[in-house]
Amino acid sequence: MMEKKISGSNVFKQLLLTGFAAMLLLCTGHEGRSQQHTTIENVDSLTYQLYLRQDWKQLIKKGEEALAAGTDFYYLRMRMGIAGLELFQPTRAAKHFRQAMKQKDGDQEAALLLAKSLQYQLKSVEAGSLFNKLGSTLQTQSAMTKGFKPVAAHFDAAYVFRTNNKGLDFAQLAGEEGVFGQEHFYHDNAFFDAGLHFQTAPQWLFYVGYQQIDIEAVDRFAWTDYTLESDSVVAGTAGNAYYYHINETQNLRDFSQQLRQQALYLQAQWGASDRWSLTAGLQLYKVNRDFTIPDVKSQTITDTAFYDPASGYLELFSTELPLTDFSKLSWSSADYSISLHGRYHLGRLTATAGLGKSSINDTSVVQLNLGYQLMPLGNLKLTHQGEWIMVSKENGNAMAFRASLGWRPFSKILLETEVLAGSLNNLGEQYGYIIYNNPESLDLKFEAGFSYLLTKNLQLQLRYRNYRAQRRYDYIAAEVEGLKSSYYPIQSNTIIGGIKWIF
Repeated sequence: MMEKKISGSNVFKQLLLTGFAAMLLLCTGHEGRSQQHTTIENVDSLTYQLYLRQDWKQLIKKGEEALAAGTDFYYLRMRMGIAGLELFQPTRAAKHFRQAMKQKDGDQEAALLLAKSLQYQLKSVEAGSLFNKLGSTLQTQSAMTKGFKPVAAHFDAAYVFRTNNKGLDFAQLAGEEGVFGQEHFYHDNAFFDAGLHFQTAPQWLFYVGYQQIDIEAVDRFAWTDYTLESDSVVAGTAGNAYYYHINETQNLRDFSQQLRQQALYLQAQWGASDRWSLTAGLQLYKVNRDFTIPDVKSQTITDTAFYDPASGYLELFSTELPLTDFSKLSWSSADYSISLHGRYHLGRLTATAGLGKSSINDTSVVQLNLGYQLMPLGNLKLTHQGEWIMVSKENGNAMAFRASLGWRPFSKILLETEVLAGSLNNLGEQYGYIIYNNPESLDLKFEAGFSYLLTKNLQLQLRYRNYRAQRRYDYIAAEVEGLKSSYYPIQSNTIIGGIKWIF
């Protein structure tokens, strides 16, 4: 955990003492010492005394003053890096350990401490890229190991509450004409998700997960049935005339179907160096759903118009009336989403970029992500992320933006908030872990999360999500050919509870 202090070990203290003594001997062995050597002696002596007293803030202050004045050497960087770790500022520490490695090429102690500072920023694969630079003793001290190693496992259960899940009434759905209208919506539902993070080498992190969603989907139709009914019979000298009227019956009917989505997630993260990494994601998912299909056609009604009993003369008439019938269609879609994301660390700022390709309901989708991650305090106590997303589909391009904030008020508690706004349909996030594939037109997601580390191994999580969207319905209108579409606002609220076991 980042909040755990790292005291300077005897190995590093001895290393610094040896360096200090060597520099003194080197300097006293030359009578014509330059002003630069004198400055290095003074800075070395001062910062070493501050290191022994564990006055980390003052060590950082004096070290920064020396660097600003042009004095820079290996042991100064090592001491400032250790001070940064002690002050819970791993980004500051990483900067100094990198400089120490430049000044003493191949230095294993600096590489080990740089790996530690990266681990405290949850940059595990970047830290793993340094593993092979360490000797066997320091590899053991790093707590990184070769071979298979489980990292964390989680299980989440969620329930989605939807507003307006009763749908529209007949007048709203059928429109002014009152002839025909249709809409599709979901009832409340639960879903389950589980996954495992594991390593096969220090710089390789994998994730495999599975999710299942079962939803009661409703196809609602509003239509009018027409029947011909007799009004009266008027008898005359020439015969009998028959009169009729058309009777209208308004119908509103729901056809409930079951929708099931099963998804398999695979991710591989690779630390190319201590500054950047790549994450490849793959999602395979299958959706099964039955649809009710309306069939509106014309029927011909024939009946008696006039009849003369005396002569037996019969005259008939015919009229066309609409007839609505329904049938069921079974539908299945096997789709995928692949992505490749990279991140490059620039101290407190990390630049991110990604490219994704998906097949959603047999439609091709391409996605581009550009963003940043920021640690304003130089550690994980406060984190911020911003990301711009462009989704390219057959019917054009769509844009979205995400902003998130994470805050650790205490060592065991993490609070998170996130807003995702724009045209979200067919968008994939979290390396394709979530794909917005639903009949509503999504435009806003708000999420808040709470995590509590109950023990060193067990973390409890609770999340809340709110989605805002527009639900489409179609109806027959006199001014257009075919069906006219309209929308009304809906929301859904999701509660997610989960447990995470940290190995």
